[in-house]
Amino acid sequence: MEDIMVLNRWVDQQYYDMASATGLGADQLKFLTCSLASYPLAVVMSKLPNNPTLKHLFGMSFGLLFGWINFGQQLLMLFVSSTVAFLILHLFSPKRSAQLIYLWCMLFLSGCHIYRMITDYMGYTLDFTGAQMLLTLKLVTMGTDFFDGTKRPEELGNYAKSMNLKRLPSPLEFYGYVFFFPGLLAGPAFNLREYLEYIDGSLFKDAPAGKMPSPLMPFLKNSATVVATAIGLLINMKYSLYYCRSDEFYQHDFVTDFSTFGLLLH
Repeated sequence: MEDIMVLNRWVDQQYYDMASATGLGADQLKFLTCSLASYPLAVVMSKLPNNPTLKHLFGMSFGLLFGWINFGQQLLMLFVSSTVAFLILHLFSPKRSAQLIYLWCMLFLSGCHIYRMITDYMGYTLDFTGAQMLLTLKLVTMGTDFFDGTKRPEELGNYAKSMNLKRLPSPLEFYGYVFFFPGLLAGPAFNLREYLEYIDGSLFKDAPAGKMPSPLMPFLKNSATVVATAIGLLINMKYSLYYCRSDEFYQHDFVTDFSTFGLLLH
């Protein structure tokens, strides 16, 4: 355990050093590097053999790594909240478990937010609570989907029919879902059935040749959105509302101030 703590401190120090050189916060830099690393890792995962166990372990391992880098020991909070939900799912009836998982997750999340308000009111440091909100959505949806799996088809809408669960997940399936690296830090939240069908390949049964479509175009579109958002954030950081209302702002050349090149040159 002491070796893990030493390693954790060493990783934190590397990020602090990089943060001082880039002007970003260490927590922001951690989030950014892990988010960017998800892209090549997702490509690697798509090339793995069609072995669900291997894919569960691959996705969960990097999810745990990202969680440890960003949250440190707070990663245990995600494990505790999800494990209690998993036990509820196995110990109670589908209807009761859906109710209890909702109650447990909302109380746990509320307690985390209250603690955050007490210890870091109006603070901006990244902690596990963002991931906990996503996890709450996933766990509550899982309980509801399992309850829907016990109903007659005529009682369900089209979406519920496509997402309901007919069986309980195994521990590997469950924790693979909870700590799946592409959605751990920033989402999106997705249903357990979607995750399981992605892992075994059945999600793409209606695609040409029954294989996963090329992710290139969605990647390029999302990348363009990220770049545009980053430019907007840079402009917002440099030209705040208060600065734009100041006399100093009105003395600058409009084109120079608001062009991308001007932003980089200043």
